[in-house]
Amino acid sequence: MKGLLNYILKYRSFNYFLFLQTTCIIMIFNHDSFYSSSFFNTSNIIIGKINQISSSTIKYFNLQQINNQLLRENAMLRQQLAERSKTVLNPAPYQGRFSVIPAEVINKSHQKTSNYITLNVGKNNKVNTGMGILSNKGIVGNIITVSDKFAIVRSIIHQSANISAEIKRTNDLCAVQWETNDYQRVNVKYLPNHIKINIGDTVITSGFNAVYPSEIPIAIVESVELDHTSLYLKISAQLVTDFSTLSYVYVITDEEQPVLDSLNALEIE
Repeated sequence: MKGLLNYILKYRSFNYFLFLQTTCIIMIFNHDSFYSSSFFNTSNIIIGKINQISSSTIKYFNLQQINNQLLRENAMLRQQLAERSKTVLNPAPYQGRFSVIPAEVINKSHQKTSNYITLNVGKNNKVNTGMGILSNKGIVGNIITVSDKFAIVRSIIHQSANISAEIKRTNDLCAVQWETNDYQRVNVKYLPNHIKINIGDTVITSGFNAVYPSEIPIAIVESVELDHTSLYLKISAQLVTDFSTLSYVYVITDEEQPVLDSLNALEIE
C-alpha cells in the first residue's frame, strides 16, 4: 500500500494530466454530437471486426462437426431419392435393397501400386468386409478389413482391382482395371474391335457382383485405339472420383447380402 502511495505521489503530475484528458474527452463525446457519432461508429467497426474474427475462429474449429452433419444429411437425402426414383445408388431393379452409411477418410494413398483407404467407421456402425464404397461421384473401392471403429478399403486404383462394368450408351459388358500407375485413369478391357465406342462414353458398374449396384459411374472414356494385335479395343478412361482430394465417402449396405452369401456357400459345397 505504501508503495502504491509513493507511486501516486511520484507521478502525481502525470496522473493529474491523464485525469484531466480523460475528463475532457468524455465531456466532448457527451456534448458534441459529431464526435459522439464518430466515436460510436468507430467503436462499432472495431467491435464488429472483433466479432467477425471471433465468429470465423469458432466456425473453423466447428468445421469437423459441420462436415459430419452435412455428410449425414447428404446420406439421408440420397436414401430418400433412391426410394422415390431411379438414382445412382438404387437403379429401378434394386430400389429398397441398398442403403448408405456416411464415413470420413482418415488416411489414404493414391500414388502407390497398391492403394488403400482408412475410414472412421467399423463393426459398431454395422460395417463389414466386402462392402462397396462410393464417393459423391462414383465408386471408390471395397472394404477388406474391419475393426470395431475402423475399416480398411482396397481402392479401385489397386493392382489387383478388376471391376465388372459396361458402357452406359451401348450396354456392352467390359472390365475396368487399373494398370496405368496414374490415379486418375484406368483401362477399359474386353470390348471387341467391332464395337463402336466414343470418346466421352460413360463406363458404369454392371451389377454382376456382390459389391456394387448397377449403373454407378466409374470413368469417362478418353481415348479409343484399334489394336490389330488383339481382338479387343485399347481404351483409356478418366475416373470420375478424384482420389487425391477424397475426404468423405459412403459405405453401401445390401439387405440381401446375407441371403446371397448363404446361396454362394451352398454352391461351393
